[in-house]
Amino acid sequence: MQSMKPTPASNHNTQKSTFQLKDIDTATHVYIRVDAAKRPLQAPYEGPYPVVTRNDKTTTIRRHGTDITVSNDRVKPAYQERDEEQADTSKVVPPSPAPLAKRPVGRPPKLSIPPAEAQTAKRPNYATLREFTT
Repeated sequence: MQSMKPTPASNHNTQKSTFQLKDIDTATHVYIRVDAAKRPLQAPYEGPYPVVTRNDKTTTIRRHGTDITVSNDRVKPAYQERDEEQADTSKVVPPSPAPLAKRPVGRPPKLSIPPAEAQTAKRPNYATLREFTT
């Protein structure tokens, strides 16, 4: 028993980095994930809120006039459209999609059934059905 030595503990890759969105370090506005139980069709994120400061693991944002610190795991960058004045006019604008075909407004037209195929009773006429299947 004296000669037995314990085996060294394993190192389970402690230097593994966590996932982080690419624009989280430069985003001026962010969304915050709601971790509470949500009602049906409730949005999973709130915001966008302006960023005040950020660290390696936390982001301080201004929410409803107060500064709160939130973990970077709950934060998602907000991409906002630029104003017309800031937009680059040298870019090519894609063509607008083709207009949809106009549908008449109102009831659909009634379908006319030829008298030979018309059913007068509520249950189907199996004699005429056999003629069409053979």
